[in-house]
Amino acid sequence: MVLTYAIFVAVILFAHTGIVKVDLLLQLAGQNFFVLYLLAAIGYISLNKHNTRRWIGYLATAGVLCMMLVFSLQGLIYCAALAGLGLWLGRPIRELTHA
Repeated sequence: MVLTYAIFVAVILFAHTGIVKVDLLLQLAGQNFFVLYLLAAIGYISLNKHNTRRWIGYLATAGVLCMMLVFSLQGLIYCAALAGLGLWLGRPIRELTHA
């Protein structure tokens, strides 16, 4: 929890000092929501076995991917880096067993 507060304070300080502009922060937040929409659509496809419902998921995925074409390359890299970090931090930790 302390790390989360430290990140929030750092972002606020960066925005206050002008290192990062508020419009960039809003742009990145919007892009992250599109990534969440994409993941939700992919999850919808994997959960539904009926073809009609799967097509709804395919259409939603295609729509989100089309919208993501207007993202900047840096924004996509940022989203991918956050996703990778989340996957890495959320991985199961294997305990070493001594034989």
